[in-house]
Amino acid sequence: MMLRRSTARLALALAALAALCAHDARAAAQSDGGYFRFPTLAGDQIVFTAEGDLWAVPIAGGHAARLTTHPAEETNAVASPDGKQLAFSAAYDGPVEVYVMPVAGGRP
Repeated sequence: MMLRRSTARLALALAALAALCAHDARAAAQSDGGYFRFPTLAGDQIVFTAEGDLWAVPIAGGHAARLTTHPAEETNAVASPDGKQLAFSAAYDGPVEVYVMPVAGGRP
C-alpha cells in the first residue's frame, strides 16, 4: 500500500513537472519568436536549424549567426569529430542529399 502511494505521488510530481516544462518552452518560443530544431554541438558552438537555414551560437550564449541562406531547407546538421565541418541534409537540386561545409559557414 505504501509503495502504491509513493508511486502515485511520484507520477503526479512528474506530470506536474512535465506540464511546467512544456509551458515554459512554449512561452520561451513565443517570446523569442523562434522555432529552433535539430541542434548539434560543433566545437564551442551549437548549430541548429531555424527559418530553414543553419545557424550557430556560442555555447556560452550570445547572438546567433546564419551559416546558410539557400531557399531550400537545411536540416539535421552533424559536426565532424574535430568540430570544423558540418554535414547536413538539403534538397538543393532535386532529392535530399548530404552536404558538407565549414562550421564557420561558406559554400557547401
